[in-house]
Amino acid sequence: MKIYKQKSRPWITEQHFQFNPSFGPYVRFLQKKMDHSQDIRVKFYRYLIKKFNQTPELIVPFTDVKMLEQHEELIQLLVMSLVPLSSSVESHPFALAFLQPSCLFHYSDTFKTTFIDEHIEFNTQEDEESNLRYFVRLILERCYNIKTDDNHKIIKQVKNKEGDIIKHLQMTVESSFIEVHVNGTLPPYNPKWVKIINSTGNDFFAAFKKFPSEKFTVEGFCMISIEDVSKEMAIAELKNAIINMPMVSIDETVNQVEMAIGELVNDSMIRIGITPFFKLNGRIVYDSFLITKGVGISSIERSIKKGIDINETYSRLSENPEPYIFSNIDKDFVISRASINDLGKQQIKNYLVLPIFTKKDGLLGLFELEKENISTKVIDILQPAVPLIRDLLYYMIETLDNNINRIVKEKYTPLQPSVEWKFHEAAWNTLRNHGDNKKEDVVEDIVFPEVHPLYGAIDIRDSSVERNIALKNDYVNQLEATVQLLDKTSKDISLPLLDSIKFKCERFIDSIDDFITTENEIEIIEFFENEVFVFFRYLSERNLGYEKEIANYFAKTDKRHGVFNSNLNAYEISIEKINKSIVEYLEEEVKKQQAIYNFYFEKYRTDGVEYNIYIGKSIVSTKTFDPIYLKNLKLWQLTTMAHIAKLNYEMQDTLPLSLLTTQLILVQTHPIDICFRKDERRFDVEGSSNIRYEVLKKRIDKSRIKGSSERLTQPHTIAIIYSNSSEVTVYLQHINYLQSKKLLTEKVEKFELEDLQGVSGLKALRVGVKYD
Repeated sequence: MKIYKQKSRPWITEQHFQFNPSFGPYVRFLQKKMDHSQDIRVKFYRYLIKKFNQTPELIVPFTDVKMLEQHEELIQLLVMSLVPLSSSVESHPFALAFLQPSCLFHYSDTFKTTFIDEHIEFNTQEDEESNLRYFVRLILERCYNIKTDDNHKIIKQVKNKEGDIIKHLQMTVESSFIEVHVNGTLPPYNPKWVKIINSTGNDFFAAFKKFPSEKFTVEGFCMISIEDVSKEMAIAELKNAIINMPMVSIDETVNQVEMAIGELVNDSMIRIGITPFFKLNGRIVYDSFLITKGVGISSIERSIKKGIDINETYSRLSENPEPYIFSNIDKDFVISRASINDLGKQQIKNYLVLPIFTKKDGLLGLFELEKENISTKVIDILQPAVPLIRDLLYYMIETLDNNINRIVKEKYTPLQPSVEWKFHEAAWNTLRNHGDNKKEDVVEDIVFPEVHPLYGAIDIRDSSVERNIALKNDYVNQLEATVQLLDKTSKDISLPLLDSIKFKCERFIDSIDDFITTENEIEIIEFFENEVFVFFRYLSERNLGYEKEIANYFAKTDKRHGVFNSNLNAYEISIEKINKSIVEYLEEEVKKQQAIYNFYFEKYRTDGVEYNIYIGKSIVSTKTFDPIYLKNLKLWQLTTMAHIAKLNYEMQDTLPLSLLTTQLILVQTHPIDICFRKDERRFDVEGSSNIRYEVLKKRIDKSRIKGSSERLTQPHTIAIIYSNSSEVTVYLQHINYLQSKKLLTEKVEKFELEDLQGVSGLKALRVGVKYD
């Protein structure tokens, strides 16, 4: 029998428990067991008690632990009583110990191999803190009936020569043979003592100083068992790495994952690879920047260098997402399989590829492992880690997706799904080109070549004139009401300023004609605010008996509900209702058409609504463009214009002010190129040959029929402007069809238009809309 002790170290705190080695608690434990047993075990317990009672110096506290060397047979009997008969004593990693002084007076061969031979210390500062906390728990439990977790467990690390952690061992201390004695009177319970066991480090020792440890003595011995919890700790470390992903770099996360996987498979020399399959516009994309610095291997990278498309690899692995193991890779093996010759070049001998997938999202990515002696057993060991690796892949995919969306929003603009894919491609290229440098200032131009434009404008007829009339009526009403109130107050007040304000009011009434300019409007507003309102507030504050009339006057100036703004409010409410009905109708109809073939649609709200449509093969990356889609969209455009005119006609009775719309279509047969202007965050035509189309859109709204003063656009009609007869053939066919559906009138007018600034030779059709 050999007693094992480590070199002692000074206690951090002078306050600690007196631990007296003794087998008395063990004997008393057996006596209790004997009192509650009636079978053959009673004879065994009685025999053990008799043996220990024959050595009375051991069942009372003693200090000289070396005397146990004279009682080796008794210690063997003790061990036999503690270790189950079904277990081999030597194969069971356990030890019997006194905690003060810290020494082992018996240990099994496996404990020696696992613990002592690895030079694991058990008298460190961490052990001191753990032992003191353990004793506080025992005292709270046994002296104050405060239930705590009195299991004493410590995790010890086993390191290799390089200092890498290769194993975690859990020490569990059995406290059945330890008793707590009170020295004198039991101190009153303090609730703060519970906080001691929940604190750590310096906070623990500071709190422990306030604990009356001198009032207690601990007697007995403990049984220490060892359990390898490396796999549990590895999974816990892996979980922590995944949980902390948002707070550290992806490289650091992968490094932590590699260390945890190494501990899980008990090999600190492993290398791992983690490759996400990122989908961009429905296809898998890959670039080397997706592989983090922490990743040592990537079969995807090697495949792409050989010219194998990433989507081909993805499809193959999706069809058969089974693990692949390459073992004992040597020269002959590499020669027989040219596809893995680069493994031999990298001196990789054993290699595992583990596809990570879910039923919902399919194949997420690959986990790859290089280590010695890979077998199917390694796959089984990795299974608890697979859900966490899956979470890491989800995070990597989500991060890349967020980066692409961020670049699109920062460098471009929020977009419609029909063209968003193109911006995602550009953002992807930006990330690829600047992956490690993080430079994203330079982004590529977004161009959609050869697209077919469709332009439509729904204008509210004479909206400017109607607004002017509303303003004029409101101002006249307010000016006349001002004169009336001034006349009333002038009977009791004699102020030259009153006459001056009245004079200006009458002058404004006489000067307002059929059209109020912006300058007139500003002048009138400033007159009311700076003179009329100031004067009426002065009168109201002087309590001259006109407070009620003045308050009533100011109530009428309310922007939303005041009488002095009633005409303008009626106009604006009517405009808003008309525009809202148009926009809601268009958006609903656009959704239906987008389901047939995607196109870019943008609208602008002015006094009415204008919209641009661009359709073509460069807009949609995943579907072939056919001219039938363009022909269908032209019919849709003509149909929606007719329905919008009808919608406006039917809502006239609900409008505060009757306002009618005009409908205009501009025909452009030849395709154009459009480019996204990053500075203006919008699409514009590309190239000088296409600028004429933009010029036309801006000038045709006021087009007049040649040889007359009549405007082309009229309520209850649809006007179609074009340059030559071949451009309008399709529209004439659609008009004929819609006439048969009783949506358009039978009469189709054809006109030549007056020349516009920089534009000549325009022609037009005009057809009426049926409302019955």
